[in-house]
Amino acid sequence: MLRGATRRLLLRGLRGPRHPAALAAAAGSAVCIWSQSAACCEPEPTFTAAEVAAHASMADGVWVTLGDGVYDVTEFVRHHPGGDHILAAGGGPLEPLWAQWQVHLTSRVMGHLQPLRIGRLAPADRLSGLYNIADPYDDEPERDGRLGVLGARPFDSETAREVLATAFWTPQHLFYVRNHLPAPRIDEDEHRLTLDWGGGRRRSFSVRELREELPQATLHATLQCTGNRCDEVEPSAAGGIGQIGNAWWEGVRVRDLLALRPPGEGGDGEARDGKPGGDAAGTLHLHATGCDGYEVSIPLEKVLDARGDVLLAHSMNGEPLSRDHGAPLRLLAPGFVGARSVKWLQHLAVRPEESGSVWQKRYYRMFPPWVRDLCDIDYDDGDVPPVYEFPVQSAIVSPAAGDVVTLGDDGALEARGYAVSGAGQRIVSVRLSTDGGESWRNATLLGLPPPAPPEHGRNWSWVLWRARVPVPPGAREVTLCCKAIDSAYNTQPERADYNLRGYLSNASPKVAVSVERAVPRCGGG
Repeated sequence: MLRGATRRLLLRGLRGPRHPAALAAAAGSAVCIWSQSAACCEPEPTFTAAEVAAHASMADGVWVTLGDGVYDVTEFVRHHPGGDHILAAGGGPLEPLWAQWQVHLTSRVMGHLQPLRIGRLAPADRLSGLYNIADPYDDEPERDGRLGVLGARPFDSETAREVLATAFWTPQHLFYVRNHLPAPRIDEDEHRLTLDWGGGRRRSFSVRELREELPQATLHATLQCTGNRCDEVEPSAAGGIGQIGNAWWEGVRVRDLLALRPPGEGGDGEARDGKPGGDAAGTLHLHATGCDGYEVSIPLEKVLDARGDVLLAHSMNGEPLSRDHGAPLRLLAPGFVGARSVKWLQHLAVRPEESGSVWQKRYYRMFPPWVRDLCDIDYDDGDVPPVYEFPVQSAIVSPAAGDVVTLGDDGALEARGYAVSGAGQRIVSVRLSTDGGESWRNATLLGLPPPAPPEHGRNWSWVLWRARVPVPPGAREVTLCCKAIDSAYNTQPERADYNLRGYLSNASPKVAVSVERAVPRCGGG
């Protein structure tokens, strides 16, 4: 049994920074760490692969091997958010699992694994090396070097900062990417989307059918990662203000797709009235699964609502989706966090309950502020619902923290940023202050309105903003802060409550800068 303090230490290690490290070096040095540690603790029992294989369930205990070590991870599996994945590796080597989940290949995680070691793997049963296993990341897409990389494998990045406050439409190649696994390569001509209404009623669609034979819709929408600005809530998390972007998307409304008659109901392919299965939409969920195995669900109510605008997207900013953005098909749930917009979509299913996937049950939930460790989490707690909509949000893109800003002749500094709100609410105001909130200055909102303004409750795009903000006379250092207000008069809190993963971080942003006055020009004669 793992002692409480040791368990907490290990679990803390798995929520450390996701910065790209020398993963291969960490993996290669791990055997040395284990060997040196084991040498201090001789004699150490030796287990054969057959003995390890007998411990592959919670009832029998869960043992795994890594390098030359054997580890008892039974208690760890109970608390780790990816415990089901580890359980699937129970009784065998971790190497294939960690080749897929390379975020674990850091010296920090390797070190925290050591307390779970119970012995040595028999020499004849050891793998010759981690990289004898095919690397699932050896065919990743090419990426623009201007993306702010937060994690390499799987790829996790921020939108290039230079376009955050200047481009209403974020170029696809500069748009943030948050992958959970290797990016699959999919043959569009062979790919099919399966739609499952339940009760054995299914139909599959080719990409061509979806593009050419069904009504097409265009949607202007901002996509924002659940963890945007997470480092402001949980300092060990990696992420700044750039896990957000805005685009115009083209595709088929999922509502229209669900309105087609399922096979066996007569008039196959024709539209029908009513809700799938005749059930109340409020009690149903739409499960969405990608070709990478990522799966989540969203309430069917959102999908069937004519103002919900959930899209099966195939194009972004007038171009086909790239691999990193879900080609050839992705779900787009506007106003919801990006985790609900599944990429590389291959399966949609209407079900009476939420998805049971690890992504739905153990990630993307807002745990209360008093939960400080993964081992304190009750994943079955009905009082911790999934995150769907995101709150009102803004960020100061320019100036950046630590900048030296030259004031204009008016004694003001220039600031730029973005603001957006979930639930289809429109941003009505962005206000800025340099004196701790004693006085505020309205920013100019820089939208790109469509020919007709969106209906109330269907504002899915951000606004960019700019402002000239007066600086108190004589001040050499100031803290610039801002707050956005949406059409429901929600505004950003002064500070965000702590949550373990830093989700939905939306406190009023603050940026400390140094200021200098412009030197007056001498007149010429």
